Amino acid sequence: HNMNEIEQSGAKMIISTIPLPNSKLPNVAVRSPMLDDQDILTIQQKVFELKEKEQEEIEEQENRVIKQNPQKDIQGAFYNLLSKERIELDYPAKDWEDAIRCAGKILYDTKTVTEQYVEEMVNSVKKHGPYIVVCKGMALPHADCSKGAIEEAASLVRLKTPIEFGSVYNDPVRYVIGMSIKSAESINQAIYDMMKIFGDENNMNKFDSLPDEQAVLDMVNSFQKQKI
Repeated sequence: HNMNEIEQSGAKMIISTIPLPNSKLPNVAVRSPMLDDQDILTIQQKVFELKEKEQEEIEEQENRVIKQNPQKDIQGAFYNLLSKERIELDYPAKDWEDAIRCAGKILYDTKTVTEQYVEEMVNSVKKHGPYIVVCKGMALPHADCSKGAIEEAASLVRLKTPIEFGSVYNDPVRYVIGMSIKSAESINQAIYDMMKIFGDENNMNKFDSLPDEQAVLDMVNSFQKQKI
């Protein structure tokens, strides 16, 4: 009776004691509300299928960004969004939310986003899951431009201890890059640069031992005009 309400609630799957052939959401029919071993196994299989599909969609999105710029070098667009004031090293995050808030606060303190934008960075993950963990060890929190993006900018946080975000394939996260995005088109090159740099584990390892913010900024700058 409330299938439409469930579909609009943000749920990703319905578990029901009756078949739901017209449901827009993936669904599992169980034998009774008192789940037996077979019911639990069926639910687990469906969850694994959804997780695999979700990861495939994330990887397809990443590949789409790269393919849109197949011949381009790193142009420095990501570097241009950074500054020493927007880099923090060895932040002792308590959890994923604290890590995102740190990246968001840097953007807020440098007057590139509003407080609402920072809250939306967190709420987006609470609503949609850890889709922002776009490559191994790196998360890219952001929000819709209408939620308080003032100026396009990036913040970079190196975590003191890697944090679990809930990503099956790319946890734990040790770099959190906050993005203030005004339009997908205008920031596309910056995201391309960032993915080319931080999508390579060898490059990330270079950042691990850098002593200060200026060294990080110089390292990012050093990748300009390189094919990596």
